Amino acid sequence: MDEYVIAEGDSFEMRVSVVDSDSLVASSICQSYNDPHIRTFDGRNWENQRLGEFILFHNRLNHYWVHVMYQTCVSGVTGATCNCGIAIRKNNVLFVANFCDARIGWTASNNETNSNRYIEGTFCDDTHMTVESSGSSYKVTLPTGTQISFYYNTHNGTTTIDGIAIKPSLADWKTSSGLCGYLDGDKDNDFRTRDNGTTNDDRTFAQDWKVSGESDVSLFGEVNLPDDNTGVTRFCKCRDSATPGDSAAVNECNINTATTLCSSSGSASFFNSCEGSARRKRSASELLLRQRRASHIGNAIAKFPIVLDNDVDSEPMSMSWRNGWDESSATETCRQFLQNQKFLEKCEILDGMKNETADGIKSCVEDIKLIGDDRFMQSTSDTLSQSCRLTAIRLENLTKTSASDGAPGKTMLDEMLDLDCRKNCSRNGICANGSCTCFDDFEGDDCSIRRSVPPIVSTRTNPGLCQSDSSTCTTFYISGSNFASENVTCRAIQFTVVESTYQLTSNNVTFPAVPMSGGIGCFCSLSQSVRARRSVGTDRPNGLFLSVSNDGFMFSNNIVIIVYDSTCYTCRTNPISCIIKSSCQSTTSTTTPSTTEAYSHVTNGYVSSGLIAGAVVGGLCGVIAVLLLTKAIASLKQTKKYSHPVSEDDMVNYYRQNTYWEHIRGYPSDVPSSRFHPNSDENQEKHFQRNTYWEYDRGYPRIGRLATSSRMNTRFY
Repeated sequence: MDEYVIAEGDSFEMRVSVVDSDSLVASSICQSYNDPHIRTFDGRNWENQRLGEFILFHNRLNHYWVHVMYQTCVSGVTGATCNCGIAIRKNNVLFVANFCDARIGWTASNNETNSNRYIEGTFCDDTHMTVESSGSSYKVTLPTGTQISFYYNTHNGTTTIDGIAIKPSLADWKTSSGLCGYLDGDKDNDFRTRDNGTTNDDRTFAQDWKVSGESDVSLFGEVNLPDDNTGVTRFCKCRDSATPGDSAAVNECNINTATTLCSSSGSASFFNSCEGSARRKRSASELLLRQRRASHIGNAIAKFPIVLDNDVDSEPMSMSWRNGWDESSATETCRQFLQNQKFLEKCEILDGMKNETADGIKSCVEDIKLIGDDRFMQSTSDTLSQSCRLTAIRLENLTKTSASDGAPGKTMLDEMLDLDCRKNCSRNGICANGSCTCFDDFEGDDCSIRRSVPPIVSTRTNPGLCQSDSSTCTTFYISGSNFASENVTCRAIQFTVVESTYQLTSNNVTFPAVPMSGGIGCFCSLSQSVRARRSVGTDRPNGLFLSVSNDGFMFSNNIVIIVYDSTCYTCRTNPISCIIKSSCQSTTSTTTPSTTEAYSHVTNGYVSSGLIAGAVVGGLCGVIAVLLLTKAIASLKQTKKYSHPVSEDDMVNYYRQNTYWEHIRGYPSDVPSSRFHPNSDENQEKHFQRNTYWEYDRGYPRIGRLATSSRMNTRFY
């Protein structure tokens, strides 16, 4: 080998070629947002106002999929659909956010069917994907560096996923398929079908990537995925200067060098059905949720199979302007709204961002026309911000300081992210340094959760039935909206079901809940003492009135939960009832005598005649005695009614024993004497007794106190 020595003072030329492979995908992003507008990786915009499950993205070489589910946004509106679910699959593991109704169709009513509301992962560690969350926003990173982000919103009790964004990696170059299109820099060939053909018809393209029961595997509901034993080499690492939770702590990717994924800080909160032993370090709430798995917590989460109506393949109807809107007013409203977003104004330094904003205005106008109001206007802004953020944090030139002399200071990226706050803090806080400082009484990443207001729960998302023959029925997942992130309280009142009636068996019991992030629900796990009380008479169905509170004072509506043995009973929660099955009638002690009692007088198949005669005589005597006693009691009551009117104290004691008055639940704000007068309206009195429950021993108001001071100084549960 020849050696060349360069002497001091000599000079030479060296040509260095720098290839930035990231530039191929730097500006690429696929989006499905609102109702739903879709942008392919190469920038082709199109509409998919259709129903059902679709393959949004598939990498055929690295074996990962992203599926979405669309349902109607508003009952009766047959021209607009919304993202209600997203499922991310890598090999045989799955991460799902499911807010979809149990029945999907153009004529299906959103208010008359059960609805899912859960977020779940089926993996034990970071081998297949990492998940990070901030409130209602989630980011999933695959081993190749591909990122899937989404956020959800709740409007009028319905939760939708308003923004899904997929930021591809180099591993997706010329290997992508699905509604996101073929990633090769040419948007004219984005509509590539499964057989590698192309089409320009959006209906043909959409239907080709729709999940059908014949050839595809649905990723929603009970899923049993095969393991193809295909490993994916990791090509990404965290930036050296990144700190946990930093928005800039993104993956740096090199397609030629294998490395490791960023390690999640454990801030994500979702139900994990992992059955394996490998676990990374988790937050306290995640550890508790994982611990619940041993108690069959999965059975406590409401998962409703999604049934598609026969009309799901029908094309959407065209909609006309209504509710006072027209194209001119909608355009001006959307333009003004987006122009007032400070973060989007900063984003205009990015190439193509002005065009994206113009497309966003068009989408916003289309939303108003389809839905009839401006509910998706903020979502359009959030989606544009999401696109800007995912692009900006991967551009090296934005990490330079803005100081002309190169002195240390904020980078251009820092200045942009300082203005990046979800929903502009919902006008309930101040945006500073990229996060919301919420006003008193508000919390959440977007300040949308109000602590002084109880969580909003619905029977649509909480089935209320737990089968004791297949689950321990000790932990229950209560879903809804406006759940605080900490200090959530559960309250339980126990009862026993006797055919079509129920009997209360306990005072109310309060205990801490384990809240989920994003304000969509919490877990209520019964204490050992409560379980012991409930175990008495376990052969008979029993249940709970469960409610939750953000502050320990104001509680939500009750959710009815019935625990029963499904091999012997058929139960329902509205109305509360349990019917014993014929196969169990001879063995259930609550409805028939024991075997010894029933057959103690049976000898060789014959019954003693003396026993029959004695039973007849005894029965007649008993009937006569009951009739005489009933008449005497009636006579006494009649005399007391007219001669000695029922005292106010007597009626108060009666209500204290048989009713539970929740002042905060909208029941009577005062205690007029007519409430306790024997001549009060019978219907109002029965209504009052049915809907309230006043516990005398819990320190509630007494008549002797002033009503005002009583309510001010008494804790109502």
